[in-house]
Amino acid sequence: MGLLLFQGCQARQKPSESHLLEPVEVRLNYQYIEKKAPYLRSFATRLFLPQVATVVSGRLDGWVLGFLYRPDGGIFRSLYLIDPHRKTAEKVYQPPSGLWIAAAVSEGDYLAVVIRDKTRWRLLVRKLSGKEELVIDKGAYLKAATGDDYPSLALSGDTLVYNTTRQEGGTFTSQIIKCDLPTGRKEIIFRVVGPDVYTGPPSICGRYIAWHVGKWDREGSGELYPYDAGRQTSRRLDVPGNNITPAIWGRYLVYVTYDKNHPAAKNIAFYDLVSGKAKRLTDATPGNQFEYWRPTIAHGVVGWFANHREERVPFCVVKKEAFEKKNNQKLTIEIKSPTYYARCTPSWIVWHEADPEGGMKKGTYFAGLFELWNLVALAGTEVVGAVDGGEIFAAVRKGRKRPAELEPPEAAALYYEAISRRHFDLVASLALPGAVSVEQWVEELKKEPPDIPARISRDYLIQGNRAYVLAEGLSAAPEGFLLHMTRENGVWKMDQCAGQ
Repeated sequence: MGLLLFQGCQARQKPSESHLLEPVEVRLNYQYIEKKAPYLRSFATRLFLPQVATVVSGRLDGWVLGFLYRPDGGIFRSLYLIDPHRKTAEKVYQPPSGLWIAAAVSEGDYLAVVIRDKTRWRLLVRKLSGKEELVIDKGAYLKAATGDDYPSLALSGDTLVYNTTRQEGGTFTSQIIKCDLPTGRKEIIFRVVGPDVYTGPPSICGRYIAWHVGKWDREGSGELYPYDAGRQTSRRLDVPGNNITPAIWGRYLVYVTYDKNHPAAKNIAFYDLVSGKAKRLTDATPGNQFEYWRPTIAHGVVGWFANHREERVPFCVVKKEAFEKKNNQKLTIEIKSPTYYARCTPSWIVWHEADPEGGMKKGTYFAGLFELWNLVALAGTEVVGAVDGGEIFAAVRKGRKRPAELEPPEAAALYYEAISRRHFDLVASLALPGAVSVEQWVEELKKEPPDIPARISRDYLIQGNRAYVLAEGLSAAPEGFLLHMTRENGVWKMDQCAGQ
């Protein structure tokens, strides 16, 4: 979507709650922070955006949803779609007067937002390309004995999941709801009823959804429930301790865990849905009074919040141990910074930093996951599905889709479909020059076609004009490998060495 850019968030009059000119499009101020410790395997640069107040969620295409600071230091009420790579932001939702945005997610052309006041909430869905809003659900905003309770949102592809808790007398009915956004069809996939039970915030990645069932008791009891949408089954995860707020990506689940005798000493733990192995990632104990919460995971990279200032950005790379074992060397990945509130989005690690006086420094730091490309874990086709290369090929050849409209996995699937069908004019339009020209590359493909992958995952890692896509079903790499792609003139194209 095109943006009309201008510098800063300048109001034409003195800001106030009742009279404030809020920008619709913004060019963000920024600063690159160079790596200070060359002996560390770290990020080459960190991007600091002082106008970004909060990031609430991320998208596969590299954008994030968040809020911006006002010129007077307050925070605008509206929601912005922020592109850290291009340093731009566009206002995508402004709540009605007297209402606040409580949750928001976006993917593709969809935006879902929960708005609330002190008594009610509404869940709205709209398309970014239009103005029409659809009310998906609404209810009472619960507080007091149950804690703050309004829906939490998660979105994968065009499937939205959220939780609701409704009170009738002294009993609560709490449920997890799955909604297919193109059709609007809703389905309750889990429900609990009782005087003190609830379903926690859901997380979704392709066919897998996860949440916790908790009790409003002194111990804050909680149990994890992963759900397989393909089989339409859920199960209680058998792991020790009380466990809440899971986040899922591919086969990996991260969550908060704690003992009932010491509920304040909360840690972040990791669980592999395939192997069944669990591992604690943090070091909270009753003695040190540390507490970790709100885990996030994207492409196998985990982040979390903490109740204390950490001297480095807290995150864990799931594949790090396997990488070290394979390469027979210790790999250190860290960003030294007095850090608060690290979050992983599909393209970025984001965090806040303390100022020297101990308070929060205004602004948000970004580090791209693209620099960890050899360590990321893209979700496979069993989880997020595969692109139908034949369908994309037909849509492009018949003019129903332009190459510039394709996402990286679709362009990769089209590239290999064109090779298998020997449509080398199309192959040439999707290839980049490298060691040889595109013409020479195509001639080599005609003589010796490459190993064609059977499946291209719908998941991808992107940063600006670069992307990685997961290819599966090749004889030379049975576990799959990453294809490197570059966007040129708006079209995602395959690098010549993408499959090597």
